Amino acid sequence: MAKITPDDRVLKRGSLPFFWLGDTCWSAFTNMTDAEWQDYIIKRAAQGFNVVQVNALPQWHAGTVSVSHTGRLAFYL
Repeated sequence: MAKITPDDRVLKRGSLPFFWLGDTCWSAFTNMTDAEWQDYIIKRAAQGFNVVQVNALPQWHAGTVSVSHTGRLAFYL
């Protein structure tokens, strides 16, 4: 796991600096099937990305809420 150094200036994994090369996939949990997600992760890893930033909350677009491919809202109780 990567951790921030005590001076809050460097992200390290173990004793080595960790360069955050991230792709954003904000709607990952609302618009992708499991197979599409696996393909996406494999492709991004092959491209050298080591982080994927996602939004874990429901997406709001023009006042509507996106639902997952199963038709459910994220974290819906």
